[in-house]
Amino acid sequence: MIKFDYNYPNYLIEKLEISDNTSENPFPHQEEFRSALHQAYFSNTPVKINEIANSLATYYVRNKKLDNQEAFRKALKDLNNYSESSDEFLNLKNKKDNIQKFFRNSLLKTAN
Repeated sequence: MIKFDYNYPNYLIEKLEISDNTSENPFPHQEEFRSALHQAYFSNTPVKINEIANSLATYYVRNKKLDNQEAFRKALKDLNNYSESSDEFLNLKNKKDNIQKFFRNSLLKTAN
């Protein structure tokens, strides 16, 4: 098990909640998404993936003026890309379990 200094899923969710794309409250960097997905994967907390997806969708509704369905679809697409990037970055691709698979399974578990 990997230990972390931060609780990245909650950190990312809080950052998304206040982000308005200004220099004071910028949109999270790709590495922040990767770190949050990485921590959720290693701590096996699938509900955090759903919370991140909902926070990202809310950000898109608030700042990009997308409707709820379009915003959630964009959030899932973006998180899918971040999870692929995490697998490559952490060299987890082609392993039995990886962040990409965990991400998809997490959404299914929390949807039911």
